[in-house]
Amino acid sequence: MTQTMQEQFEQAYLGEMARMMGSGVRKAAQRNLDHKRPDGTYNDPMLRLALWAWEASRQTLVAGAPCA
Repeated sequence: MTQTMQEQFEQAYLGEMARMMGSGVRKAAQRNLDHKRPDGTYNDPMLRLALWAWEASRQTLVAGAPCA
């Protein structure tokens, strides 16, 4: 995944969390993004799953390939 793709994911995540839960959640959502495991992946398993889905959707849009 490119840095730009991860940045786009993070911006979309922050925006959607604020839309769903109110703007007060933005700082907590950012902290969630900032907590990473030693390998650089997100600590939160649901956030890792959301990123996986984001990546798969982008690959399908760009390459026209089915998701694995």
